[in-house]
Amino acid sequence: MGDGNSETPSLHDVQSLWRQKVSQSRERYLLKAEICKALLGEGADGLPMITSDREGTLALNQALQRESEARREFMRVLKIYTALVTKGTAPPEGPE
Repeated sequence: MGDGNSETPSLHDVQSLWRQKVSQSRERYLLKAEICKALLGEGADGLPMITSDREGTLALNQALQRESEARREFMRVLKIYTALVTKGTAPPEGPE
């Protein structure tokens, strides 16, 4: 059987772990969103400034892609955590 060291984590421990993952993925998403906001900037009229500079456009496109990826990851983790808390659904095993 086992040596007793492979205890199954409690529901509270699993929820705590996934709550941390939600917080971390949310912070990452918010950081990426702030980067996009800074790259867009605002003109004097309060509207976003769109750069005609090729490097600026490339940087903005990359930042928007990273923001989108971070948002998808945040939503994925939030969905897992919500199912865990509301329905008791076990999170997927493996690297997260």
